[in-house]
Amino acid sequence: MSDLLGRLVGTWTGTNRLYLSWLPNPEFHSPSRLTATRLMQDRYLQMKYEWSHESERHEGLLLLGHDTEANVITAAWTDSWHQRNQLMFCRGSPDSDDVIKVVGEYEAPQGPPWKWRITIEPLGARELRMTMHNITPEGKEDLAVLAEFRREDAAPS
Repeated sequence: MSDLLGRLVGTWTGTNRLYLSWLPNPEFHSPSRLTATRLMQDRYLQMKYEWSHESERHEGLLLLGHDTEANVITAAWTDSWHQRNQLMFCRGSPDSDDVIKVVGEYEAPQGPPWKWRITIEPLGARELRMTMHNITPEGKEDLAVLAEFRREDAAPS
């Protein structure tokens, strides 16, 4: 596993903010927990997270791989509220500050597909921010999720 993904291994707790832009009061807060573990001989990072909306518990799963030679991040993502019974396959790369950005596509009820961007931003060794944006076919971006975490365990060495 690349050092970039390896630094995320651990248990994290924080707050999830769900944004439903079409509502008059669009922001919903809930406690959140994220566990990042190594998989398949350290080739992949599995990020499982929990959050809630209107007292209903939800789970998400993000599987990340990093091709260090091509500097490409690939991901498979699902969430019990956003995706339900589908996996979204995403692709992207880390930037110079080790911020991971991957983008996937999903079918809209009518019209062309929309995009979904997941950004994972390590904020030092003890803090982590994960944001998700919904992107229209015209390129308009709406913040959908902002989750901020603090590491519970010791940072991996």
